[in-house]
Amino acid sequence: MKVFRIAHSQYIDDLQGTGARLYGGRWNRPGIPMLYTSQNLSLCILELLVHFNSKLAFNASYSYLELDIPDKHIHSVVDKINITTYHKINNKALWEFTEAEFEKTNAMAIIVPSFVLKQEANVIINPLHPHMKNVKIISKSPIQLDDRLAI
Repeated sequence: MKVFRIAHSQYIDDLQGTGARLYGGRWNRPGIPMLYTSQNLSLCILELLVHFNSKLAFNASYSYLELDIPDKHIHSVVDKINITTYHKINNKALWEFTEAEFEKTNAMAIIVPSFVLKQEANVIINPLHPHMKNVKIISKSPIQLDDRLAI
């Protein structure tokens, strides 16, 4: 499966999930490394845009990676999650759900629904999984966002 990651250019090569480990995220509690990716580059950009706090953040330098994850190490939970329900609860329930799914399936990556665009999906990767070495970088490039996207 091909997936995309977008990040500040200075952090694009970090495939250890450092940012998620330090700060946590929707699918992982602080202290647990996770690599957040999307099935489409455009979804990566939408996910990034919903987290902008100012036009200053928009002007930062971003890059993207295209990665290839062996399909046999991926597990989908898209059908197990009702986004409407999960919007109403705190992240702790999602953290517990994610931890249980990784434990139960021994997957390296889990396909989860996007809360930004429910028709698409994100892929969260456990960078500590022993098969992480099988993830291949297909391409890497700076990305220039159109100024009209800045709100």
